[in-house]
Amino acid sequence: MLLVNNLTRGGKETELDFKLPVPTNNRSSLDLTPVCMTTFENSREETQHIAFLKVHKAASSTIQNILYRFGYARNLSFVLPILDNYFSKQIGDVPKVLKPLNAKKHDILCNHAVFNYTVISSYIMEDSVYIAIIRNPLSSFISAANYYRYMWNYAYLTKIPEKDFLHQLINNPSKYEPKQTFLSKTYNRMAYDFGFDFQAIKRDKKDVDKYLEYLNERFSLVMLAEYVDESLVLMKRLFNWKLKDIIYLSKNEFTKNVTITVSSEDINVFKIRNFIDYNFYDFFHKRFWNQITCHGPAIFEEVRHFKYIQEIVKSCCKMTNTQPCAISESVWNEKFYISDDECRLMNMPELNFFKLLKERHKALINIFSGTT
Repeated sequence: MLLVNNLTRGGKETELDFKLPVPTNNRSSLDLTPVCMTTFENSREETQHIAFLKVHKAASSTIQNILYRFGYARNLSFVLPILDNYFSKQIGDVPKVLKPLNAKKHDILCNHAVFNYTVISSYIMEDSVYIAIIRNPLSSFISAANYYRYMWNYAYLTKIPEKDFLHQLINNPSKYEPKQTFLSKTYNRMAYDFGFDFQAIKRDKKDVDKYLEYLNERFSLVMLAEYVDESLVLMKRLFNWKLKDIIYLSKNEFTKNVTITVSSEDINVFKIRNFIDYNFYDFFHKRFWNQITCHGPAIFEEVRHFKYIQEIVKSCCKMTNTQPCAISESVWNEKFYISDDECRLMNMPELNFFKLLKERHKALINIFSGTT
């Protein structure tokens, strides 16, 4: 049994037990009935009230950029934290944000947050749709470990010898992982982002499944990073959006040339170490494909078309155009144009876009209040 002793949170000391039940291949006992959500698909108006859980290292910056552009084009009210770009870093955080635009609550929340329904729902519209995105736990772990070590110099990661870096981190969590769970980017981080409270919830399969039942009721869509195009087409259909609304350019791709060595033994240990993340991923992976099934074979035809349009837009945005790039009408989309400004927004780094939204938000508040 691997233990981290004297874990302190809220003035209390406890132990973080890294020994978890070995995952089995048994199907989850949770209800995986397809959730077709025809209410959204058949609605007359596009969905504009959205809470997106920005899960770390799961293509979440790409989805955030889509939501940023969607709301920016419509002058929607974003939940914009005052201090930094994080809405919350711990489960109980209640952040200070810019006041809503001309309403009592905001339209969209899509900055990094730890899921807490009571807190989040107090900031956004009552009819908001909750969505998220997840990624294979091992891929997410490897990406996070390298990203936060080499890009952000996280202390707990940089102190690990570079030789066999991932092997050491996987096999010695009690030695290297932070004693406070919320500081880790590599210990069941997806579950933590979803609000799984390691101090309040037992870490056995029964209690993990119970929490997943709770999330299943709260989240209308949990996308898969490995199938981001399929995810976005499904989101488009559920929200009654247009194809142009989901066009994107990939964000936050880690390009440092590092050698990644993970043995089969390491993977087996990791599946025990990050058992909770695997339960989350397995559940939402099955639910996602059940939702896809609701839409029949035609959704895959739309995905192929979307990928084709993506390549056109990608090429278009590499050029300097005096005229907008035209996308022809098809069975899946009306004719639309991509301008240089839209390419610029698609390529804009997250923090720059966040700053732009805050500046525009403050200007709109002044306009609505009649102070300028």
